[in-house]
Amino acid sequence: MKMAKASEADLNMAMELTSALDVLGQRFLPAMPEAIEKLGEDDEREPFDRHDDEQCGRALRHLLDLADRASLSRVVFGCAVMLDPANKCVDPDADTIEHHPDVIAGLRALQGSAKDVLAERQRQINAEGWTPEHDDMHKGGQLAVAAACYTLAAHRLTSQGSIPPLWPWAPSFWKPAYGRRDLVKAGALILAEIERIDRAAEKGGAA
Repeated sequence: MKMAKASEADLNMAMELTSALDVLGQRFLPAMPEAIEKLGEDDEREPFDRHDDEQCGRALRHLLDLADRASLSRVVFGCAVMLDPANKCVDPDADTIEHHPDVIAGLRALQGSAKDVLAERQRQINAEGWTPEHDDMHKGGQLAVAAACYTLAAHRLTSQGSIPPLWPWAPSFWKPAYGRRDLVKAGALILAEIERIDRAAEKGGAA
């Protein structure tokens, strides 16, 4: 189940609405919300009497005015989606909001080698400028071929100082380290190629 994410305005309204309901419904000394209360002598808080029609009308109008400012549904149903055990967002056995065990396991799996590949992918985008839009122009398998070249370099199956015959781009872009670093680059390039194929499939075009 998916739900539109609550905006900052939605959250602010929900918090203010909740505060107003809390002060109106508190068990001891219920009071009118500060925004609409009529202060008594010495600025005493205005107590709330649910049997007072004038106060009830004033309180109801205030609550409705608050609700009109944003969407309470996005807050409530968004929280319901997050807490739904089927979505595995939070730990269903915890009394507080904690990551689901599967999420924690996934985050731990991103340590080390997988984390390095993802970091390299971001570096290629942010530092080198190889954005998804740029990658989409390489429809001839260049990303996968470049990954293969770096894989060969990692195992020293290419001659140092020479450009692999299959290298798809200008020689200045060939920057092997002849070790683990090349495998990290290869992994990031393969990830870029998979993402490119997936984007093409979503658009209904040829990969």
